Amino acid sequence: MPYVKTIGNATLIVCDPKPLLVTDPWLGDSDPAYFGSWTLAHEIPPSERAEILDAENVWFSHGHPDHLNPASVHNFKSKRILLPNHVGQRIQRDLDAEGFRTQVLPDRTWVELSERVRIMCLPDYIQDAALLVDVNGHLFINLNDCGARGTRRLIQSIVSNYEHSYLLKLSGGDADMINLFDEDVRDAACNDAAILHRQARVCHPSYHRIPRPI
Repeated sequence: MPYVKTIGNATLIVCDPKPLLVTDPWLGDSDPAYFGSWTLAHEIPPSERAEILDAENVWFSHGHPDHLNPASVHNFKSKRILLPNHVGQRIQRDLDAEGFRTQVLPDRTWVELSERVRIMCLPDYIQDAALLVDVNGHLFINLNDCGARGTRRLIQSIVSNYEHSYLLKLSGGDADMINLFDEDVRDAACNDAAILHRQARVCHPSYHRIPRPI
């Protein structure tokens, strides 16, 4: 039976039953982004880390280091790298030059990864992308931090055909990249509420087991 998990910054894990797809796999508990200024607040659990590293297909939405991290990406050199059809294909060229096995996904077209899992890649005009993931008739709309620029009506029309759909997107406008310190060089943003929020978002993967169709 296929299942779906989310973990970390923008990572979606799809298993059917083995790890089939992972999106934007930034291993942020060990590989910092933005010159060391941003890491995940907690470790990725061993079971989810194993699924991330074992996934057959790896999709990257865009080139920011909290999505396509220059340290984390080397864990996926033997995998099939799926990319949006961005203008210029700079990411594909750079990864190909490093020996990665890449595939540019067709725009707005369903691509089957298994009998029960298919994906549709929706690039936008700022070189970002969303990914629709159909897992056994359940739709996951992975907007990460790209929004739905130029694709909102298409997404709405697709969602209308599903009884079960789940929206995954950035909450808030500044993510976790703001670092505020007081005069004693303590993180002024780390009050109790912020710590609880980070634990709920990062430590514990959300888990969706997809039932068999009737």
